[in-house]
Amino acid sequence: TAKKSGSNFTSAPTLAGEVLIIGPTGGDLAQRGHVFGISAVSGEPMWTFDTLRDDSASWPKTAIETGGGGVWMTGQYDPKTDLFYIGTSNAAPDFDGSVRQGDNLYTATLLAIEPKTGKLRWHHQEVPHDVWDFDSAYETLMIDKGERKLMTHLNKGGYVTVLDRTTGKVVNVWPLAKNIN
Repeated sequence: TAKKSGSNFTSAPTLAGEVLIIGPTGGDLAQRGHVFGISAVSGEPMWTFDTLRDDSASWPKTAIETGGGGVWMTGQYDPKTDLFYIGTSNAAPDFDGSVRQGDNLYTATLLAIEPKTGKLRWHHQEVPHDVWDFDSAYETLMIDKGERKLMTHLNKGGYVTVLDRTTGKVVNVWPLAKNIN
């Protein structure tokens, strides 16, 4: 798929149990993003997660095949929740949303994926219909506060989001930057 789409891999895979998970870059490229699960034992592909949600409310059929959503950073695995977390990049074309009406799920989104199956457990889109190139492709910081399993996530939009990393429920959001435009 990476060769077909013209994207490349710019980060190392993450080991999640016996699954290596990696995704290609390409948020600004005219391609369709993916995350791949590969058996660390056999090297065989196990699953592919499509980072662009295939529904008419999120994407016009004419835009989804070139809608972006690369995952150019290394994701993180949490053995406590048995979830793999990865942020996605912006939608494409990045500054012209007129050809891609809708919220453009799962771009500019933090994903929680089950490593063994590739099933999406939850998602949190930080910038719906991103026309500013405000990727959400960055790492998270996992925090245990008593029994609560939390995570913080930043994006280029200038906000910090705190989420429950088991459910994806938003706990808090605040501006990181002094001036947000």
